[in-house]
Amino acid sequence: MNSEYLTPLIVLILGIIGHNSTVVYAVLIVLILKLLKLNSALSILGTEGLHLGVIILTAAILVPIVDGTINTKVMLESFKSSVGIVTILTGVLTAAAAGRGIVMLQNNPEMVSSLVIGTMAGVFFLKGVAVGPLIAAGFAYFIMSFIK
Repeated sequence: MNSEYLTPLIVLILGIIGHNSTVVYAVLIVLILKLLKLNSALSILGTEGLHLGVIILTAAILVPIVDGTINTKVMLESFKSSVGIVTILTGVLTAAAAGRGIVMLQNNPEMVSSLVIGTMAGVFFLKGVAVGPLIAAGFAYFIMSFIK
């Protein structure tokens, strides 16, 4: 079997074993595009996928503000508690790290395999979730646990 199919199939199997639906869906998308010979779509996904993903993630984060679940009063209250201040700081640090991470991935695409392996290991062995904003909240939790 050709490695352009073998490696994604191994990642798919590991994603299934690790219960990482994000990796499973991602592998299925690229394999389907490859099998259907939609090379232009695959190319666009490769060059613009991270940017589009960040847009979708940012839009999802803004939904509670737009639907009124989080209003200006709630946002301002976050500056009044230690938990709020820590989560603001972790959000800033995570966003800064992610910005540099995107640049690093664009300049070093070979790192993707290590990231996939690390993500699956974290999901499988540590019962983690592969989502950036949740990482920021998790770091805030650990910092607050340390402070208390």
